Amino acid sequence: MSVFHGGINKENIIDFSVSINPLKPEFLKGIFELGEEYSSKYTYIEWFEDDFKNVFGEDCEIFAGATEVLQIIGFKLLEDAEVIISTPNYGEYERVAQFNNNKVYKVSIVDFDNRRLDYERILRLSKKIRKKSRKKIYVILSNPNNPTGIYEELNDLVLELENYGVTCIIDESFIDFVPEELKGKYKLDNFENVIRIRTFTKILGYPGIRIGYAKSKKFSEFLKQYRSPWGVGSLGYLAIQEIIKNHSKFLEFRILTQRFISQERERFQKHAYFPSSVNYFVIKVGNSFEDTKEFLKFINNNGMHVRTMCDFGMESFVRIGLKDSSENEKLLKKIMEYNKERWEA
Repeated sequence: MSVFHGGINKENIIDFSVSINPLKPEFLKGIFELGEEYSSKYTYIEWFEDDFKNVFGEDCEIFAGATEVLQIIGFKLLEDAEVIISTPNYGEYERVAQFNNNKVYKVSIVDFDNRRLDYERILRLSKKIRKKSRKKIYVILSNPNNPTGIYEELNDLVLELENYGVTCIIDESFIDFVPEELKGKYKLDNFENVIRIRTFTKILGYPGIRIGYAKSKKFSEFLKQYRSPWGVGSLGYLAIQEIIKNHSKFLEFRILTQRFISQERERFQKHAYFPSSVNYFVIKVGNSFEDTKEFLKFINNNGMHVRTMCDFGMESFVRIGLKDSSENEKLLKKIMEYNKERWEA
């Protein structure tokens, strides 16, 4: 199956369809000057793995972004398994779950009426499957959720799933955008049957630099066996070195980003359909995909682009990834103009 992603291949258009940090860390800028030199060398992430673990945890293993972890999980971990995928979510989850012809269950967790996520639906389905199956059961979800931007503390859910022998794979690619005060009680380090996937790509604002890590007491070493030897590449190698060396600056940059994103997101508050805690949010633009296409045409004609959500099963919604203040202001004005025109029509 093919998976739809954000992005548009056009010049002179502001692309709100992708969700990457509009800010860039100063401490990383030097890596680009070294890029050519290091591209002519073999670079081994094993050379600084111990230093990385000292900073991010002994249960962590470095990978070429979240997607490499998902690929390995799909090919090597999800064998002869029952796989539950919460929807709406990142399309790669379903694709990797099908690599080994597993039985895949999709469960919608969105409560549109109350504009929240209902994780009890995952638990109920897990219990139902466990009653009739002795196979391994895996749940794949994202936190914060993509595309709604909703962040939840999942401690209770993971505990209940562990009681039923269910392994939880949590994609935390956007968790660095969540304000620190919301993450105080989010502690999954002591759970056995959990794989947490994180990436630096989003928070650093460089999607072309593929770096991330998996965090798991039980599965990190297993996943590491199948890691591509040079998947991270020269720029990724340099970036991780700088993150380790300048970890305090990385944390400062993360706080700066969280404050900026919260401030910018607040400007769109009355338009956002769900209570997002990250750098993207969802707006409802009508009642059908025809309404969405009309909105997209209007936005494109004004030099901007947003992400349609048919692949998420949300045809009358679009997702917006925040950019810098002036670009956000331009989009906000056009959303208000569009809504006014529709209202008056």
